[in-house]
Amino acid sequence: MTRRVRIEYADQNDEFASLLPRSGVLGGRHRDVQGNSDWFLVRLDEPFDYQLKVAEPLPFRLMRVDHFLIRSRWADHAIGAAEPTSVFILLIDTSEVSVPDPFDPAVYVHIAWGMAVAEA
Repeated sequence: MTRRVRIEYADQNDEFASLLPRSGVLGGRHRDVQGNSDWFLVRLDEPFDYQLKVAEPLPFRLMRVDHFLIRSRWADHAIGAAEPTSVFILLIDTSEVSVPDPFDPAVYVHIAWGMAVAEA
């Protein structure tokens, strides 16, 4: 059974809010280098371009985002459960072939906090 989620904007980056909500298919679990094994890869229905500021004063990098890595910010709140949960949102560029196991969250762009809502 395919589980679907919608990621809505919650906080920490108002400039990114206009790119949400985004829906997608909840993929497998991933483990980070700190031992957290509750990260999920979400394959987005509609990829998007995001211009990421990488240095001062002007340099930017254009990312083509087709996946998010998300993890619940709230203890005892599961992603994909009946009740929405607050999540960390990390951007995954289409150039990223795969997420290593374990992975280092610091390597990815933590773009905002969101709310993960299960879709029917």
